[in-house]
Amino acid sequence: MSVIAEDYGVVLRSHRFGETSRILVFLTSRHGKLHAIAKGARNPKNRFGAALDILAEGSFVFYLKKDRDLQLIRSAELETFHEPLLRDAVRYHYGCAAAEFADRLVLGQEEGPDCLDALRQFLFFLESAPLPRLSALFKAYQLRLAGLQGYRPNLEGCLYCSKADRAAPGLSFSIHDGALVCPRHRSPLQDAVPLSPDALQVLMDLVASDLPMTPLGWKPALDPLLTRVVEGFLRFHIDGYRGLKSLKSLQSLTRNGSLASTRGLLAGGEKAC
Repeated sequence: MSVIAEDYGVVLRSHRFGETSRILVFLTSRHGKLHAIAKGARNPKNRFGAALDILAEGSFVFYLKKDRDLQLIRSAELETFHEPLLRDAVRYHYGCAAAEFADRLVLGQEEGPDCLDALRQFLFFLESAPLPRLSALFKAYQLRLAGLQGYRPNLEGCLYCSKADRAAPGLSFSIHDGALVCPRHRSPLQDAVPLSPDALQVLMDLVASDLPMTPLGWKPALDPLLTRVVEGFLRFHIDGYRGLKSLKSLQSLTRNGSLASTRGLLAGGEKAC
């Protein structure tokens, strides 16, 4: 038996279904991640408007049936559209990547509101954060969301001897162990990434970040190393995670010099990812 439920959420994914409907995935405050169908959403005069677009935030009213995988949306009221993201291809791709990552990590309806809060906070700061800092901001978001799901790097000291002098040279991050290892306990078989004291401090700040603040020691030169650590950790420990299509699309556009034309497409209402 279905009950009428109402919840606040963010659209993570949306695609066409049949000739008139849309199927979407959205992350909510009280019902976790939901899959739902919006009948008639593709009709020219549909009642949903932009409330079903990816990254849209709003209130959703739906018919909820616990033993059904696909719920039925009754109405949706748009509250936040994140328009600055639509005017900038880089920001938009990072927003898509954040939604994609949440879709990948949050598994079902049992989740609490913390994951939604992390996503909403990231999207809010993404609108105005300086472009050179977006990569660090996104890594902080990834680590925060992963931590909420139980995937948190151990940066307290060497996993095997508890050596905690993080200012000393020679510490590495073991992708396999998800933790720091000192030179004495680093095995050639480990996929361990050497970290300078500066890089380790930035990594610690990213793990502890509440998102709006970029770590004081962060600089673009550290980004490839931190990407290797964060992506390596996530890919090894999260089953089936193989990176994000939105970030790969952004990298492709950057290499091809296509960002300027993409900005025009976004401003005209087209979605690039």
